[in-house]
Amino acid sequence: MALPGADNLLFTPISSLHMTVFQGVIDTGRTEDYWPAGEDRTAPIEAMTDLFLERLRPLPPAPAFKVKVIDILPTGLRLTGATEGDEATLRGWRDALTIPFGYRQDEHDDYHFHSTFAYPTGWIDDADLAVWTRELPGILADLQAAAPTLPLRPPAFCRFADMTHFEELLVLG
Repeated sequence: MALPGADNLLFTPISSLHMTVFQGVIDTGRTEDYWPAGEDRTAPIEAMTDLFLERLRPLPPAPAFKVKVIDILPTGLRLTGATEGDEATLRGWRDALTIPFGYRQDEHDDYHFHSTFAYPTGWIDDADLAVWTRELPGILADLQAAAPTLPLRPPAFCRFADMTHFEELLVLG
């Protein structure tokens, strides 16, 4: 937040920090690879939320997992499983969630886990971008040294109106 040009980013509140395991339906994304097969694409989001709650409740428990930071961007962190087992757990959750959600997104297998801290509202100018390019590797190294792994709570099905608050409706498993 202290780097020059950061005023071109809208930072999310700490309370909204999360890592998406599987993207649910979004009102503006009513396409085949983002909407449950056989469900009305004009259905209200509230009705889809109720449907998913019903479908998600029977999921079995999954093992705990940790992540580690592998890259940093002006907008957030790229994450991966802390171990091969953790990565397998994350990918297993993604695969399992295609069933109750009724779709598999095009980028399913190539999805990059991440935590978004900010959204761009403008361009970082070239002079400031040079500072970011120089500073981000050091920030990444400091973060990795301070927190080699990050334990996460089990995945939860959430409802949200915007990226500032995620209401947990059901902790999965």
